[in-house]
Amino acid sequence: MAKNGKNGMGAAAVPKSRKGGTGAAAGVKSGKSGTGAAAGGRSKKTGVQVSTGPIRISCGAVVMKPIGEIIPYAKNARIHGPEQHRRLRNSLREFGFVRPLLIDQAGNLIAGHGILEAAVAEGMEAVPCVLAEGLTETQRRAYVHADNRLSELSSWDQAALDLELRDLGSLDFDLSAAGFDLEIPDSPEDDGEDQPVPESSTQTKKLVRCPECGCEFSPTRKRK
Repeated sequence: MAKNGKNGMGAAAVPKSRKGGTGAAAGVKSGKSGTGAAAGGRSKKTGVQVSTGPIRISCGAVVMKPIGEIIPYAKNARIHGPEQHRRLRNSLREFGFVRPLLIDQAGNLIAGHGILEAAVAEGMEAVPCVLAEGLTETQRRAYVHADNRLSELSSWDQAALDLELRDLGSLDFDLSAAGFDLEIPDSPEDDGEDQPVPESSTQTKKLVRCPECGCEFSPTRKRK
């Protein structure tokens, strides 16, 4: 049996890496990047296994699901009011059912509560759904809120939005189907006297209402 020059151990000994971890005989790689494909750790807050490797695909095939078999999440904190319902129904009429609902294998609804309510109001009996796979019960519950919250963290490029809405409006597209309102503000009362008209007021300004937060703003000038 051959001996190691430093510790006198034979070939059967497991060599140590420079960082103190085990080498190839242990089947695990050491280093700053973590372990191999099965690597992962647990969240200190939730105790849920979190992967440090490649992002997994957690959705499966699209299936048609009878609406009566879909179970909305009772603790969903997102409120879908009458105005949004009207707009979602208009969207279904204009674009069709484009984005499937997200459900788990048991039919629990994860994302798409508002559009499901609109589909029911439109008399649909079955809707397309994507199956979420590999989520724990805790992750499923958390994703219901993450799907809503993460979309709220984006913002509008108002100049780009103004250009796009103007272009769509010039094509006679009903922007209300996309969730936008274009309103012409009331003009000030005429006091009977001729007033100089500022050059900037010769063009009618329109207010744009954000479909997510309901805020209204005046579109910015076109880019040069």
